Amino acid sequence: MSLREPSPPAAQRDALAALLGRFRAARRMSQLDLTLDCDVSALHLSFLETGQAKPSRETVLQIADGLILALASRNALLQAAGPFRAVLQEMMDRPAPYPAILADRHWRVRATNTSTALLLAPPQGEANETSLIRMLTDSPAAEAVIENLPAAVREMRGRIAPEALEAGNGPVLRDLLEALEAASLRHPVARPSR
Repeated sequence: MSLREPSPPAAQRDALAALLGRFRAARRMSQLDLTLDCDVSALHLSFLETGQAKPSRETVLQIADGLILALASRNALLQAAGPFRAVLQEMMDRPAPYPAILADRHWRVRATNTSTALLLAPPQGEANETSLIRMLTDSPAAEAVIENLPAAVREMRGRIAPEALEAGNGPVLRDLLEALEAASLRHPVARPSR
């Protein structure tokens, strides 16, 4: 009995091999240059580029560091190397029937489980909005489907304000923060009566 993992599908191996070869060629690096820069053996790198080996996540990151890849290229390499998307979706589906959302740094929905997809359908509307903030601030359906909309807007404003400061007041987060501030004026949190 073998303890080795099964080989990845041929299309997956080919995608990784093609990307590695393309990134290395674009940087005019030989396999030896890359192996010295990323501390991966020449034989293993050769096997990766010919689709004969399956790298670990750590190996992919070492190679990406050696190639000095931008984040988008690093992510493409990671996706080509393994079933990370399937693992991520499994993690998203695990808490069902409770909602789970994967959002990027600008609060755009990247993945959901089925429960969340059902919850977000009305505020997404026909335009299929992906910004959680825009769903809260701009969707007419938000008020109808979110019972505690004022509290949700206030909570999101509290989360985004420090993120906008840390991001150097970038335009995307600044616009989202302005939208939340305008929404908090339209939907003030009710003060408890005494």
